[in-house]
Amino acid sequence: MPNWLGDAVMATPALRALHQLFPNAAIIILVRENLAELFASCPFVEEVIPLPKVSGGRKIFQLFSTASFLKTKRFDLAVCFPHSFSSALMFWLARIRQRVGFSAEGRKVFLTQSLPYPLDGERPHRVRFYGQLIELISGRKLTIPTLQAWPRMLNEKETENLDKKVGGFQNFVAVAPGSVGPAKRWPADRYAEVVQKLVKEGARVALVGASHDRPHCDEAARLSGVSPVNLAGETSLSELFFLFQKSRLFLGNDSGAGHLAAACGIPVIILTGAGDPDEVAPWTDKKTVLFKKIFCSPCYRPACRRKDHPLECMDLISTDEVWRAVEFWLAKPRMRVGTS
Repeated sequence: MPNWLGDAVMATPALRALHQLFPNAAIIILVRENLAELFASCPFVEEVIPLPKVSGGRKIFQLFSTASFLKTKRFDLAVCFPHSFSSALMFWLARIRQRVGFSAEGRKVFLTQSLPYPLDGERPHRVRFYGQLIELISGRKLTIPTLQAWPRMLNEKETENLDKKVGGFQNFVAVAPGSVGPAKRWPADRYAEVVQKLVKEGARVALVGASHDRPHCDEAARLSGVSPVNLAGETSLSELFFLFQKSRLFLGNDSGAGHLAAACGIPVIILTGAGDPDEVAPWTDKKTVLFKKIFCSPCYRPACRRKDHPLECMDLISTDEVWRAVEFWLAKPRMRVGTS
């Protein structure tokens, strides 16, 4: 499976399509250790093999040891969603008979079926992009299912603990001010302004994200002056999924959290800077994507290189238009989609 949270969630329709194509097959997935929880309760996945993130010589050792393990399983088919050289090499070393993936980074020689990897700006939406691999296998067009995730069910103690931290889930809203790259971050002071309005309107707000998002959440919380609950870096993926299921709305940057929220079926408001929303916006009808296309966008860079007006694409997104989107979705009745 893909190595990033958002990409892994966007690959779930392709995973379900693979199961529908081979309903009696034993499906085993390899996924980064930090993402394994996403598939813990998937009813059609027989086994989840978590891969720790390693580097240097340990990465080479992991490649060969994992390939050796996979070889003992005698797989008939391997679908390689990541486009890295090593992921295709691993399946080739495992002597899997049919190996399907994208022919990027000179790895076509290791694949029995492949599709060219398009350039930036030429790729379809990533859900369709991953689905193309299943279409290559089946020889027919897919009807793309919705996003899904299958994390483990929380026990009563865990849910009570989250309820206590948040202070109850009535009118609960999740906000994610962070992102891996600064080119994707809306300013903290503007998040603070929106959070302040939410609290004054009677919402309970929790700031969420990974541990690397904590500084941005801390700043937004401090500037808001209303002390929202800051859970960044304090939740597992299963706990984050549970919080989203309880939320009336998700507000955040282009990040994995937004895709996970979309998989829960809640409305999402996504503030996009460096990325291309035509490729990576959450795969849901219940979304508002705010994107200011300027001469240099989309740039696909983690950090803005402009000197004249850094992060202009994010700066052009006003708090007023974000608040209008918040009001629009909070006026809608609560709806959910299943995750079975």
